Amino acid sequence: LLELQRGEVRVVALDGFRLGLRLERISGSAPELSAIIPGKTLTEIAKIMSEDENQMAIILIGGSQIMITMGQTQFYSTLIEGEFIKYRQILPSDFKTRVKVSRDALSMCVERASLMAREGKNNLIRMKIEDDSIVITANSESGDAYEEMEAEIEGEGLSIAFNVKYISDVMKALSDEEIYLCFNSSVSPCLIKPVEGDAFLYLVLPVRVNM
Repeated sequence: LLELQRGEVRVVALDGFRLGLRLERISGSAPELSAIIPGKTLTEIAKIMSEDENQMAIILIGGSQIMITMGQTQFYSTLIEGEFIKYRQILPSDFKTRVKVSRDALSMCVERASLMAREGKNNLIRMKIEDDSIVITANSESGDAYEEMEAEIEGEGLSIAFNVKYISDVMKALSDEEIYLCFNSSVSPCLIKPVEGDAFLYLVLPVRVNM
């Protein structure tokens, strides 16, 4: 979903297990719009844009089509008809637990644990949050993984499990030095957001397991 309203550009995507949101503020006046763009289209556009990060893109949307011009390249695609899910209604606003962590440290712990998680049948990692630390574990027939890292924890401790790919994908998409992980329970989505500002949000559903 591409939204333009009240001086903000929002791009939102979801797949039933996770949601990603990117926000940028713009100056000047612009008409409000909402367009649903096929994921494959955005993947191809990203490949073209990666050749020159500083190149400007012109986006034209009209009727059921989008056209993006970058230098000598023009890309056309048909938009998806219908209404996008009301994503604002599923984003939690209050949390029982908030954890401030180093993105690099968390990413490395998740990646090391993923080596064992991917050997298992369910691709799971477990997080235990308590006493100013996060313990990440993964189990398989080949062995076990145990990772422990420091964290600033506000609120209640909890144990929660995730598909390791979903958490790993979020870590790869971020560049902030520190991030917040926000929780309500072991069966409620985890919200990942910046320590300062609101440039992005990621919502990841946990996996129900016996902890």
